Amino acid sequence: MSKVKEIRFCVGSKNKMSSLVWKMFINNEDVYLLARQMGGSWKISLHKSGICRVAFKQELEKGKDRLVLKWDKVYVEDTISPNIAILVPHVDITKALNKNIESRLNKDILYIDSPSNDEKVVVKVFYTKNDGVDLESKLPASHKKLFQYALKNGEVVYLIAWKEKLQDAEITQLRDQVSKFQVNVTSEEAKSKIDTVFAVWINEGTQQTHQQPTIVNYPLGYEHLKVSL
Repeated sequence: MSKVKEIRFCVGSKNKMSSLVWKMFINNEDVYLLARQMGGSWKISLHKSGICRVAFKQELEKGKDRLVLKWDKVYVEDTISPNIAILVPHVDITKALNKNIESRLNKDILYIDSPSNDEKVVVKVFYTKNDGVDLESKLPASHKKLFQYALKNGEVVYLIAWKEKLQDAEITQLRDQVSKFQVNVTSEEAKSKIDTVFAVWINEGTQQTHQQPTIVNYPLGYEHLKVSL
């Protein structure tokens, strides 16, 4: 069982990113996920109490709740469902701006192979109530364990990744969603200096997924950068 309390992971390679660099870390018996490239504006927290949240780190408006989503933790012993999912799909929509400048800042990153066209990489967080459960035996062989940590209360948290084919409905939804993104920049010169930009959105959970949300992470291209005069 790992004694390391954190992991940084990214879909892609040292030269070409297909996702943000995500950090998962343990603080006491709470588990957190965040992406530094988003400026630390919001984070995912899976708490000892059983409450899980996506929330902004600071108030956007005075008196406004930082909470985006809240759901309850689930355990493998009760259902083979994750507590949060990060989805990195690949559809031939755009020429992505995804040079990996993050690798110059932090070399301690675990890279997950990028998906092929019309595929997706799925990264999910699972919990067991104790270390007597063999989670890997309950999952398909194609699922790879990236991280495992035993919390002081006996629970064990896992980070698992795998690839899947995208369904036609997912591809249509992705094309529609990505077309809506526009990033304003101050000048053509500023535009030419941008080498990485990602779209990130949250698909809320359903009854079938026990309300656990999915964070979708997609690289954008120059066509999504608009010079604001």
